[in-house]
Parts: sequence; structure tokens; C-alpha cells
Amino acid sequence: MERTDSVYDTDWEFYDDFYADVDDVDFYKALAGRAGGPVLEVMCGTGRVLVPLARAGFEVVGIDSNEKMLEVARRKLSREPPAVQKRASLARADARDFELGRKFRLAVLAFSSVNHLLSPGDQDRAMACLKRHLPEDGLLAVASFIPHPGKLHSEKLDREVELANGDLLIRYSTLTVDAVTGLLRVRYRWDVERRGAIVREHQSEFELRLLKPNQLKALLEGAGFQLVERWGGYRGEPLDPKGDVVVFVAAPRMVWKENAKLLAR
Repeated sequence: MERTDSVYDTDWEFYDDFYADVDDVDFYKALAGRAGGPVLEVMCGTGRVLVPLARAGFEVVGIDSNEKMLEVARRKLSREPPAVQKRASLARADARDFELGRKFRLAVLAFSSVNHLLSPGDQDRAMACLKRHLPEDGLLAVASFIPHPGKLHSEKLDREVELANGDLLIRYSTLTVDAVTGLLRVRYRWDVERRGAIVREHQSEFELRLLKPNQLKALLEGAGFQLVERWGGYRGEPLDPKGDVVVFVAAPRMVWKENAKLLAR
């Protein structure tokens, strides 16, 4: 299968600095507390979610197909206390084709990882793998950005982030939609500025599959999942089609605690 993660062969070193303010970790910790462990994170990357889950006391397994991202996650875990290290494990595996030989109470596809599944075949294979690793009353949490036509063709300065050494990390993005495939083509330019001078410049490019909330819902339901909850953010915000984020929580079949919010339509 064609790789969809090659951008992280280079962008891995900018990832944690640029996304340090993503506020989804508490959401996944709370969900893991309700679902119980163990937890599986697919496309776990640098362990941005995985390590806090292990710190919170959950057994968690992370898989990713990019070795550079996994190296960062391993380094993070190596700095954790032995008890945290014991609760977490990492493996190199493709989300579209993996077999871990066990089941998990919760599986997570965080922070638009699902958008890296570029074709219907990729999506179906990944969902089948996830479903196979969940018991009937297990849960799957999937997050995606919501595409808005006015934002899909743009060229802009995204953000500036101060690094630990005082340098400034600056990212510019150019977004276009391929008229044939419908994929979002993303081009980044990363600049590192030191005392007003650019000391490093790097460019990267990759594609993402656009998924409107109803399309993500259809993908999950087509794979045999049923929605249990739906959110427009990580702090209990209702789903808003005009918002930026959709988070779906689904189960292989509708089995859940009496106090669950059954929000599926």
C-alpha cells in the first residue's frame, strides 16, 4: 500500500512544538475513564495523547507507521517513571492493516488522523481493523476537522511559536483541492527565525481526505459502528456544522451505560 505518512519523515521535529496547545487530552482521559482500559491509539504519532493516558493510569498501546514519530514517542516514554513506561507500549504498524491479537475497551483516532486515509479502500480497511480490535461494548473515538469551502483554497501565515531555545518557529500554509481526486493538498513552509534572521527553512507537502460530519458518520456506520455521542469540540460543545471540529464516539453495537448521552440521529 502507498504510504500516506511520508510528510512526517521531516515534519516530526516540528510537530510537538507546533501542536502543544491542542486541548483534546482531557477529553480522551475522561472517555478512557468511562470506557475502561486497555486503550488503543491508532496513528499515535509522537505520543502526544498516549503518554498522558499512561500517566493517568491507563494501559495504552500506540501504533504508527512512521518510525520518526515513534522515535519521539519512545524518547518521551523513556523519561517517564517506570510505572508509566510499563503501562505504555508502541509498535510500528499501518492503520490499514494491523493485527495485535487482543481487544481494547477504547480505540482512538485523534486529531484528524482519519483524514490521512486517502481512499475509500484505505478507510474501509482501517475501520475493519479497528472493529476487530474492539469488543461488542467497546468504543471508538474519531476526530476530524470540518471542511469549509471558503478555507480550502488559501495561502496564509498559520502561526508563530516560540521554541524552548528562544527561536521562533513560523509556519505558512497553502491549501488547494485537487479537482480530480477531491483531496486537500497541503503545502507547508517552516521557517526558524533567530534574532530576526531566518536560520532554517523547510518545505513539505501532503494530502488529506476531506470528510464532512455526515460523511464521517456514513463511514462509521458503513463499517458496522453506531454513533453513541457526537461533539463539536473537546469540552462538551455541541456539534456545529459551521464549527471547526467534529468528534464522534461510536460502538460496534449500541451497548452503553444507562447514563450515556445517546445523541445519534
